[in-house]
Amino acid sequence: MSDSAELESAIKLIDELSMAEHFSKEKYTAIGRFIVRFELAIDTMRIGIVAIFQNSGLTPPKLAYGLVGSPVVTAMPMLKMFVATIAEAHQYDGDLRRILKWFESEMSSLADKRNDVVHGTWRFDFLTASKDPVKLLGRKFNPSRSGINTKSMPETIEDLDVLSREADQLQRIALRLIVSTVEKHPINRYLHCKKRGGKTGWSIKVDE
Repeated sequence: MSDSAELESAIKLIDELSMAEHFSKEKYTAIGRFIVRFELAIDTMRIGIVAIFQNSGLTPPKLAYGLVGSPVVTAMPMLKMFVATIAEAHQYDGDLRRILKWFESEMSSLADKRNDVVHGTWRFDFLTASKDPVKLLGRKFNPSRSGINTKSMPETIEDLDVLSREADQLQRIALRLIVSTVEKHPINRYLHCKKRGGKTGWSIKVDE
């Protein structure tokens, strides 16, 4: 191989390594961003439960944090507590029941995806990145009665960013549920249900 060919090959390798490193950082960032946004939504529910307890006369707030701040109260127990607290403290009106059912379903689904991302195995090494720099290679096994299967995982950085936006939206909805309950305002002042076509269920519109 001539000197010029060796130099060209070395430059190409350096470029590929640089690209792989860049996209590896982007992938780590996308995973971290989703986890942070998801935990913010969970913490909003935690704070909301405490605010509703305080509004009902429970003081000091540390008493409530002793419950919702326990390490055994993970995402799903927190969600159940939040929905039950809103349902108990809020005067049912308008679309509240439907909104709570929708919120619990969407948040539960997102929690499952968060667990898959956190507990899945991801490969961001040079060999995989050089083949397809934006593709995520993640795997999580899902043993069941049908055998050993693998779960569907996010395949691109954009897939993870979609999950981050879902977490943001659910956090905003949780905030409006809290404000509506504490301030004793009708829920439809903040949130509205809209029937989707076919069997796709409901969508929730957030009033700014």
